[in-house]
Amino acid sequence: MKMKPAQASAMLSSLQSLSDKALPVKLCYAISRNADLLQRRLEELDQERVKLCERYAAKDPDGNPVLHKNDDGNAYYEIADKEAFQGEVEQLNDIDLDVQLYYLYEGVLEQCDNERYDPLTPAQLQTIGKFIMRSET
Repeated sequence: MKMKPAQASAMLSSLQSLSDKALPVKLCYAISRNADLLQRRLEELDQERVKLCERYAAKDPDGNPVLHKNDDGNAYYEIADKEAFQGEVEQLNDIDLDVQLYYLYEGVLEQCDNERYDPLTPAQLQTIGKFIMRSET
């Protein structure tokens, strides 16, 4: 499945919100596996973003990127060419991530009707629906 980084991030957030729900074990496994996969893809993308930051950051006399800390203690780079940097960040955010989701058959959703499992909201079902396939019957 191809998705933009923003879509992957939104799906990851939705999957993580399901992690504390009592659900059938196969569904829990698929949620966990897909969340881990999305997390890895987004971390890879973040590494590329950091490389861009370092490339476009103002440099000290030794040629190293200048890193500052804000009032909250968070580190940030002073970007020398903001326009060029922003253009490359936009290109990075427009990449199609090839994400090989772990799929389940829709029968697993029928198990969710059992009272021992937590009910799912329509938004949660929509998230899960991205990796559910119709039965082969």
